[in-house]
Amino acid sequence: MNAVTCMTWVPRGVAKAHPDQIRLPDDELENLMDSVGGAAEPDSCSDEVDSDQEKPRKKAKRDNWDNVGESLEARYSLADYDEDDDDDENIKSGLSVSSLSFYPSNRHDPYLTKADSSSDDESDLNVSPNDSLIALCKVHGEFFSLEVWVANPVDELLYCHHDIILPSCPLAIEWVGYDPSESESSLANLVAVGSMTSSIDLWDLDVVNGLEPAFSLRGSNKQKGKVNATKKAKVRRGHTDAVLALSWNRNRRHILGSASADSSVGIWDLAHGRAVSFLTHHGDKVQAVHWHPVEDQLLISGCYDGCIRLFDCRAPSATPSRQWSVGGEVEKVSSFYCLCC
Repeated sequence: MNAVTCMTWVPRGVAKAHPDQIRLPDDELENLMDSVGGAAEPDSCSDEVDSDQEKPRKKAKRDNWDNVGESLEARYSLADYDEDDDDDENIKSGLSVSSLSFYPSNRHDPYLTKADSSSDDESDLNVSPNDSLIALCKVHGEFFSLEVWVANPVDELLYCHHDIILPSCPLAIEWVGYDPSESESSLANLVAVGSMTSSIDLWDLDVVNGLEPAFSLRGSNKQKGKVNATKKAKVRRGHTDAVLALSWNRNRRHILGSASADSSVGIWDLAHGRAVSFLTHHGDKVQAVHWHPVEDQLLISGCYDGCIRLFDCRAPSATPSRQWSVGGEVEKVSSFYCLCC
């Protein structure tokens, strides 16, 4: 299957004009090549050991190739191929340096003053203030990737800026302008990707050739206390199934919402990298989630059971504030507001 599973816009002017590039040091590259070469040596040695049954076969093949080589040599006169029919004067004229060009310095030599291709590659990675970025996830059979595209309608440009290999099939993507490692005032350029696994990976779009996410939100089941000698209470700290939808709270930048196939909605604190609470008042897998653009405590969710639920996250343990039944699967929700004069 080849498809674009999810995509999102990146706000204009957020991306770095000169993205950071990760390059492998020379010593690490040499160690990697040595390790690959060492792993290949035993295979080459094992090929030299032949069984008694294979030796007669290889000998017969070798004799056949020798006969073919002798017939080709006699037919095309390959034995005289290396002989040169030119006389000594032609050889001397061919070796003369009179036809060569000399330049006072390398700067005047047109063959040595060409622009370096590496500098051209670096300039191609630059992002103009007028460029718009699109982050999308692709599936190519068993290969999964996150691609960053540049769109500029003025210059009529649309091309892939860089891509990142993903470990699992991506299902949801959301742009996040918050990075806990940076100051509160600065606006980061991350995307959260939900996949078939229960974890949420956040990738830095300003880093090219990145191999690992900036950080991940992972779930696990932990046992808390002892109820009695044989029974223990379990506290869920994350999702236990695929993450189907994501929503970033733009008013409270350290909050991220997630919808999962485990019939719950998660609320994450990005500053501490952990889940704050889980809304479990759903009858089936949750496929959509969205924060209210003004009332930052309100969260709306869409479920496979055909219901849309509105939660007030100031009381996460309470039942939904409101609930609507639409009679079909809810795959996408979006909140809006209006101002009356």
